[in-house]
Amino acid sequence: MAWRTTTSDDLAARLSDMEIESFRTSYTGKGDPVELLLNDTAALFRDAIRTGGRSRMSPKAGALPESAISKAMDYAAFDVLKRLDVPINEDRRRARQDAEDFMHRLEEGRFEVEDDETPGGEDPRLALTPSFTPPRPPRLLD
Repeated sequence: MAWRTTTSDDLAARLSDMEIESFRTSYTGKGDPVELLLNDTAALFRDAIRTGGRSRMSPKAGALPESAISKAMDYAAFDVLKRLDVPINEDRRRARQDAEDFMHRLEEGRFEVEDDETPGGEDPRLALTPSFTPPRPPRLLD
């Protein structure tokens, strides 16, 4: 399955349009803060996947596997709410904790996401697989 980059629509599945818009208007820097947050979150989850070394990484920067996008958006949604300085309910706190736990499982290699099918993807498993060559010169055992 191909990996994909996250969009503001993915974040909108976790937050209301009003929360996202408030986050955008509270930002005084350059660029779209939602885009910056999505990029940072994707980089964090990609690092966890790479550290775990169990899945073929996508060569496309910011791309995540479908199985990780939901948890990544729970993680990002919490950051939006912290910025807005609003009370965060227990369900959203639990979703953030679940996302952090998921990220730790990825880092420890206890959860394997689907490989990226895009040509040119990096396969960290190849670095872990030993390879043997025949001895030179051939051994004569008799």
